[in-house]
Amino acid sequence: MQGPTPRDGTVMQFGPDNDWMCRAPLILTVYLPSSPTKDQALNAWRAYASVCPRDRMRLISDRRMPDFDELPIPPHESDIEPYMREMDRRLDQGVIVWDGGETSFWSFNIGGVFEPDQPPQASFCQIIFPDDAPPSLAIDAARGLADRLPLLSGHAGYTTLFKLLVKNQAFDQIYAWAKRYWGLEVEDLNRTLPVTLDGVKGANWLTLVGNDFWLRLQQAGGGAEVQVPSSVAMEVRAHARLLVAGDRPVFADRNRGEFPDAYAAVERAIQPIKVVNHPEFDGRFREEHATGAWLHRLTEPTGW
Repeated sequence: MQGPTPRDGTVMQFGPDNDWMCRAPLILTVYLPSSPTKDQALNAWRAYASVCPRDRMRLISDRRMPDFDELPIPPHESDIEPYMREMDRRLDQGVIVWDGGETSFWSFNIGGVFEPDQPPQASFCQIIFPDDAPPSLAIDAARGLADRLPLLSGHAGYTTLFKLLVKNQAFDQIYAWAKRYWGLEVEDLNRTLPVTLDGVKGANWLTLVGNDFWLRLQQAGGGAEVQVPSSVAMEVRAHARLLVAGDRPVFADRNRGEFPDAYAAVERAIQPIKVVNHPEFDGRFREEHATGAWLHRLTEPTGW
């Protein structure tokens, strides 16, 4: 395993076939209250296109296609739009734009609900950044999404990514990483989407709080404006507040005595609207019944 460093964010675990099993790139994820329309998906792609080099948009797929189609280089909006038309007709439709990289890559993924016949759950939009992308691009992308999408909430920082075929084994390793790195965002959309309709998952380097949740947060404080310390920058965007906890994401290695104080300040501020009863992640999280402790690690570190 390569150990993560604050300079490049490299963290990766290889499986028995010498292929990567899980890693922790910089990822921006936002949760949406309903399945996105074609126009909303295009607006989200425009935010992505403002930060991703056009020559890195090489492949495209919708959720029902077994393979990726090649895009012209550089692609234009007219090349993207046909893949998003079906989003006006199917709740479970999604579109992925990918540069084809295996371990460090650009990726844009917007999708409706995974299981439309199951209890209600949020939809999502996710951007994965390559290891050499400046973190400032994540701020720009978050601004773009918050101005274009009526979102519930979101977060960005060093975030776990795993291969589905080795999911349980990957989450054993992710559990070990999460125990060491306070700033690591553990992510499994299948577990989180059902609960983000009702609350915010938690804070990270970037935290987005949609307007409806922000109003709830103010009401919980008796109508007063939400206060954050000077270490946290707050921006009012069209559909959300964007909270920026420092100049760049951090792992915050507990073995070196580090702790993400600015992350924790945001976490304390949003505590009244935080999710409850989050389903257990796989691997050792499930075995140890530890998902709740991880979710509250920034405000109750002794429990984690």
